[in-house]
Amino acid sequence: AQPALALPVWREATRVAAEQPRAWDGLARAAKTARASDEALAARRRATELDDTPPAWVLLGMEELRLGDLGQARAAFSAALARDPDCMTARWGLFQYPREVVHRDAAAMAQFRAEWLEGLSWFEAAPIEATAAEQLVGCITMSTEFYLHYLGEPLLAEQRRYGALLERMMAVVVRDRAVPPRRPRTDARRRIGFCSAFLRTHTVTKLFASLPLALD
Repeated sequence: AQPALALPVWREATRVAAEQPRAWDGLARAAKTARASDEALAARRRATELDDTPPAWVLLGMEELRLGDLGQARAAFSAALARDPDCMTARWGLFQYPREVVHRDAAAMAQFRAEWLEGLSWFEAAPIEATAAEQLVGCITMSTEFYLHYLGEPLLAEQRRYGALLERMMAVVVRDRAVPPRRPRTDARRRIGFCSAFLRTHTVTKLFASLPLALD
């Protein structure tokens, strides 16, 4: 809650316990909260050097993503998978994030499309119903299929498959609170709900708010 006060404490922790990954992890989190991005990334990298485990590599990948380096993020996710081929969050990162935000040519777009579909197929075949809810939450909260839209294609069938995958995942996450599907109403006007963290002063709202607002 007070990053300005926490930051020097964690810096001191890394001085007196320089070989403890927990100290560097704390510094990375404090620096991130304090918006000291360079220090946060350096601390995260040091924490990963000391704690060569899949979760540590995933955290490094997420920090690289936060700073916009897709290449380094994918490298970190790949390192996590090399240590644990069943690390779902690392695989989700490679599934959702392209090698570059703006594709250079049609070949690069086709490559991302193929890799995204390969990732989708992997998750469709995975034992979702037997997976710990915490792993699924880690995937879902990491990323949506945001970058898929950069291809500029409807991809309707693929989006339906992706939606079905998310339904399976969420059924595990809210296993005890799941609401059974309801048959669509035919006696009244269709009602559609929109749920997003970006229904506020945000680029997404500026670009797309007119779409739901135009519905009758």
